[in-house]
Amino acid sequence: MHRLGEIPRILALCAVCLAGLIVLFLAAQAASLALVKDKSIIAHLRASVAAGVITAQDFPTSAYGHAGLNNDKFTDCLAISTNLGNEDRSLLYRVTAMPYVLTPREGLPQSPCAMLVKDVQERRMHPDIPYFRYWHGHQIYLRPMLSGMTLDRVHVCNAMLLVFSLAFMIAQLMRRFGAMAAPVVLIPLMTNTHILTTPTSTVHALSWITAFMSIGVMARWLENRPASAQTTAVLAFALGCVGAFFDLLFSPPFVPTFIAFLALSAAARQTARRDGVHDGLYDAMQLAFVWFLGFGLTWISKWVLATAVFSVPDVIANLTDAIGRRSFGDDSISQGRTMFSATAAALTALRAEVIAWGAAVAVLIGGIAAATGKLGWRIVGLTALTLTPLLIPVVWVEVLRDHTIVHPNFAARSFILFAILPMLAALSLHEQPQYKLPAAG
Repeated sequence: MHRLGEIPRILALCAVCLAGLIVLFLAAQAASLALVKDKSIIAHLRASVAAGVITAQDFPTSAYGHAGLNNDKFTDCLAISTNLGNEDRSLLYRVTAMPYVLTPREGLPQSPCAMLVKDVQERRMHPDIPYFRYWHGHQIYLRPMLSGMTLDRVHVCNAMLLVFSLAFMIAQLMRRFGAMAAPVVLIPLMTNTHILTTPTSTVHALSWITAFMSIGVMARWLENRPASAQTTAVLAFALGCVGAFFDLLFSPPFVPTFIAFLALSAAARQTARRDGVHDGLYDAMQLAFVWFLGFGLTWISKWVLATAVFSVPDVIANLTDAIGRRSFGDDSISQGRTMFSATAAALTALRAEVIAWGAAVAVLIGGIAAATGKLGWRIVGLTALTLTPLLIPVVWVEVLRDHTIVHPNFAARSFILFAILPMLAALSLHEQPQYKLPAAG
């Protein structure tokens, strides 16, 4: 466990890491805007519109039957239109303001996809609404890709990267939890999320890809290094920074919840002592905290950078408005502020399979407890401690109540861990010799 005296050093290392990553993020954004010309992007977008890859529908039904927020083209069209057609503006403005197209126009619905289709066909882009709330890391991927290929081929690349990142994460989890980790992760993801449709929405694909890679990297890291190491905390912080660069508040708790579970699982594996797992709980909480710290500081730094173009009062007003609407905004008020209503909305979006998986694991652990007596109840206690990170997504959706109620399908991504983590915990206990069932006779 980290001693209190180590915390200042960890924070100092995190500060250096943040400064370096901010410089890297700015350089990457500037390069994607300065080196990639809009003309080639618009040409490929015109071909994509002609081929029907880009339509005027914000939420069409995908080939897998996913519709509404489960096939979000609204956000993708905003992402594609971001900074497109404003090469006459300064590079500083383009990097900080990140304007997109959504100004109401006569004869057109206030739909980013309908506006994108019309603008591309007429070869006139009008990105005039500043959107400095996020880093929009998708720019460093989408712009170079669209300059060299049509959108359908970008979707193919999205799918390849998504499969690679998922395979990488599963491979690392299999090293830790055994071969059964593969179906334990894949089945809930395939049946309870819209991941099959995700490649056709680049912003969502990049969010998943970043999450899978982050979990895979941390799982591999923890094989040879303790969760209590200072470098482990700095790595978690850096992963939070990268998460904020690409994520648009879709479901940030997915990664820190998984990382905290991995730390606790490692502690339970290494020691059968309750105090050893308590030490692991401290380390897990610290890793989750520094991940959110990295995410939050990177997110806030975008507002700070925006003051180079916009006035401080305007930036502060935008920040407070965003926080207000994401927490207790109009939707949360209209639907009531009852305890756990946001959690219920997220769980409803996943259907009942998540609860079924959790119940199955509870029965499994209860059966072990009944068969092994006192040792079995010890397993139950250790498993309960290992699963405490599942409180993280609950706290998150309750704090960001309005965001959850408006976008339950996005918030629900973290709740798929209620199906995955209990099963991984059961696999972890099965692999530990000290918890094996006694031989018959």
